[in-house]
Amino acid sequence: MNLEVHHASILTKDIDESIAFYRENLGMRLTSRFHQEDGMDTAFLEDGPGSTPYGLQLVGPPFRGWMRDFFEKYGPSMDHHALLVENLEDWVPKLKSEGVDILETPCEFLSSRHMVFKDPSGTVVELVEGTHRAPQPGVTEGPNSSTGIDYFINHSSILCNDLAELERFYNRVFGMKTVYDHRDLGYILVVDPAFQADSNREAATLEIMGPEAEYEREQAFLAEHGPGLDHLCFVVEDVDAAYRDLVARAVNFPYPPEDSEFNRLAFFKDPSGVDVELMRSIPRSRMGL
Repeated sequence: MNLEVHHASILTKDIDESIAFYRENLGMRLTSRFHQEDGMDTAFLEDGPGSTPYGLQLVGPPFRGWMRDFFEKYGPSMDHHALLVENLEDWVPKLKSEGVDILETPCEFLSSRHMVFKDPSGTVVELVEGTHRAPQPGVTEGPNSSTGIDYFINHSSILCNDLAELERFYNRVFGMKTVYDHRDLGYILVVDPAFQADSNREAATLEIMGPEAEYEREQAFLAEHGPGLDHLCFVVEDVDAAYRDLVARAVNFPYPPEDSEFNRLAFFKDPSGVDVELMRSIPRSRMGL
């Protein structure tokens, strides 16, 4: 079954503020926005260069169903990640056989069909049927950022209580492949079948982190929130230059950039309080592809 990582989603109290933040500071493009009658306000953005087949969904109130329950429990936060598939009906028996908690069976949603379930960590996952997001006429807006820094949206991260269990789930059920294995440090990266098949494709990965990760930020998230999506990551050519630019724009960084074991990283918070990571790109050669 063909499958690829599609988008990450953030529930926000003020969607206009969030759209402005990502456009003005990270140069993202607004490609569509849907105002549902008496319902949610939903926007889709892609990175400024437009070369990464991965997007960001922002959802504003009023929330309904499982989103309302999620927002009441956690407040503004990352709420789900989504995978693009060709036929939702093909996945229903497979997911039922895995015993997953299905929140929404296949149904029409905005301009496509989708279904929603929870993975073994309790993280909400959406399957979207159809093609990549087409720009919505009359809505598409280019980036506001003019700093010359390109921000490429790269991955979302799941914190879980059992890294091996969640790795097996995504490998076995969705055909994802572990390509950046640092389970000794408590984390791995997995890539979708579309990434594996196309040597020219930009990275769109899913990070899985277990309790073995001894990083202060991640441990605090697990203690306060429990398992779930905890941050969104962008890659940049120069982390320090991006840090200086964003600080000048009054973006909140808890601490300055620092070297990790294999990269240079910096974290800041968006208007919803979601942690956003900056890092240098990981070459395919280091992923074993």
